[in-house]
Amino acid sequence: MANESKTHTLEVEPREVTRKANKELRRNDILPGVVYGHNMQPANVQVSRRAFENVYLRAGSSSLVDLKIGDDIYESFRTYQRNLLKEYAS
Repeated sequence: MANESKTHTLEVEPREVTRKANKELRRNDILPGVVYGHNMQPANVQVSRRAFENVYLRAGSSSLVDLKIGDDIYESFRTYQRNLLKEYAS
C-alpha cells in the first residue's frame, strides 16, 4: 500500500490594512497573516476564519497546507497562532 498524502490548499487574499486595522478584520471573522520564506518578500494576506478552520480540521496539526494567493501557490505552511481564551485561530 503506497503512502499517499493528501494535499490541502487554503485560498487567501492579499491584505492592504495593517496594525490597528487588523482588529476590525478579526471582528469580521477575517484572519490576518504574513507569508514569508526563502527567496521571497513577505506578503500580507487575509483569509476567512471559517475557511481556515475547515482546512485545519481536514489537514490536522501535523500536515502541510499549500497557500494560494491569486495564481501563485506557496507550499508548506504549517504554523499559526491560536487564541487560547477564545479557542480559535487569531
